[in-house]
Amino acid sequence: MAPAEEETRFCETCGAQIFRGSSFCHQCGMKIISKTGEDIPIEKKDLEEYELYQVHSVVNNFIYRRISYNNLKINWFVVNRKEPLVPFEQAIENYSELPFAARINPENFIKQCFTMGEAESLKRYLAAAQNIKAIIVGCPLPVKGHVNGFRDVPPPPGTDYVILHKKPNYNLPFKVEGIFNIKVADEQIVGDDHSITVVTGLNIKEVQKHLKKLEKEK
Repeated sequence: MAPAEEETRFCETCGAQIFRGSSFCHQCGMKIISKTGEDIPIEKKDLEEYELYQVHSVVNNFIYRRISYNNLKINWFVVNRKEPLVPFEQAIENYSELPFAARINPENFIKQCFTMGEAESLKRYLAAAQNIKAIIVGCPLPVKGHVNGFRDVPPPPGTDYVILHKKPNYNLPFKVEGIFNIKVADEQIVGDDHSITVVTGLNIKEVQKHLKKLEKEK
């Protein structure tokens, strides 16, 4: 059964298409608020309407370069998939009319999505092996022709990747990576004594300045 028709929405920060049920932009990680000012809800039964899915996590106490982050959004995606799960002609709007070069990015995006079985397997793995909760959302098809795969465009400042499939305990039959942006998370500084100083709202230069101050105080 096809999803009900609804207005296409785009991220106000980076312009990426927002998928139904998403509370964060898949491209830049910015939080998405509905027109009523509330978080966009999604019911589990709605997921049955989709053929492709996306998975993300929102984690706390994520240590990255000596700084701990709360409310950090990680978008998970499949890498090295050879064939799409859904034919490109069906999955990408006006696919046959797109120039060859313009097809590459939306094709990559489609190949990075999950089946429900893959999404559920990833969710169980993250919970058991990484103690991370995963959220599954449906991906309405067709997507617009200007969507990008997660590694197709130069990442904005503060972006990095989690190479999940290289973890020692990784046991999924498909390879998954994650992308996150520390610029849209709450920053904390972790000292050598494991103390934490909350510095939410500081830019990266202020954080680096604070780290140098800590070094001098040792």
